[in-house]
Amino acid sequence: MLARLFLVGMFWTLGCAASYADPAEAAKSRLSWSAFECSMLAEMSGNETEQARLFGVGYDAGRAFLSALQSGRVTQEETRTQSPIGFLMVMGGPSHDFMLGRIYAAAVQNAWDDIQREMGDSTDSELRRLLAVNEFQSNNCTLLR
Repeated sequence: MLARLFLVGMFWTLGCAASYADPAEAAKSRLSWSAFECSMLAEMSGNETEQARLFGVGYDAGRAFLSALQSGRVTQEETRTQSPIGFLMVMGGPSHDFMLGRIYAAAVQNAWDDIQREMGDSTDSELRRLLAVNEFQSNNCTLLR
């Protein structure tokens, strides 16, 4: 009897945990994408310390989001409505680290393309650095934690 009660309690607990959706967990996909973009802007700005910090923020947030999604703490609906489209387009693969690598590459490419678009035909590295500094500040990258 005690064993049955234990099993019923265990399955009830697992069912409750799987149905619990946390909006804060869903927002971590946006944090991950933004931190990865800001990491690239920091790199183009020559700020190695911020680049490393923001990469860590993006990686940790992305890993937390993917774990929450896998465990059911984030619903598919929350994922579709709260995650950046670039995040969703490359969110697939055999492991969380593989997915995060693809997400990082897409976010970095997006940040690079934005700066290149502003530069036009110029190849001036100082202009690239100044545009990246401006974008870094405009995006409030230092506030990402």
